[in-house]
Amino acid sequence: MTVLLPAAGPGVSLPVEQPPPAPVARPANAAVLVVDDNARVLQAVSQLVGALGYPVMTAASGHEALRVFRERHAHIGCVLLDLTMPEMDGLETMQALRAVDPKARIVLSSGYGEQAVRRRVSGDGPTHFLQKPFVEDDLRAAIESALRTGDGADKPV
Repeated sequence: MTVLLPAAGPGVSLPVEQPPPAPVARPANAAVLVVDDNARVLQAVSQLVGALGYPVMTAASGHEALRVFRERHAHIGCVLLDLTMPEMDGLETMQALRAVDPKARIVLSSGYGEQAVRRRVSGDGPTHFLQKPFVEDDLRAAIESALRTGDGADKPV
């Protein structure tokens, strides 16, 4: 196969590659608590969060997440929380976590679209929303956005 492309004319410049964004300064409590009832998703996302350089804690249910958060919330920078879980779903878990710490930074993750989730959220919503399936850059951006949110007052969802 031969591919022929026209030559660029004089004065045509190539796009300049942008440098990667500077990493967010991580507070001492920057561990990420990953909560998902699907064992494969929990393992994969936990590994990805770890590869991004964050200490990781895991929970396989809302009840387990609440227990871990009560014990370790001073060390948790944000919670990556699945919306759809049995027994205690993501919204119930989010409310329980905020009862422990009203400033808890929560990234709510769902296969449902953001607008559908927004209709289900009443009152104090998540710090950030992450649509499933997501890629590494989306995950990094969601975590960094949650960590930048100082007191949870400027929630995008």
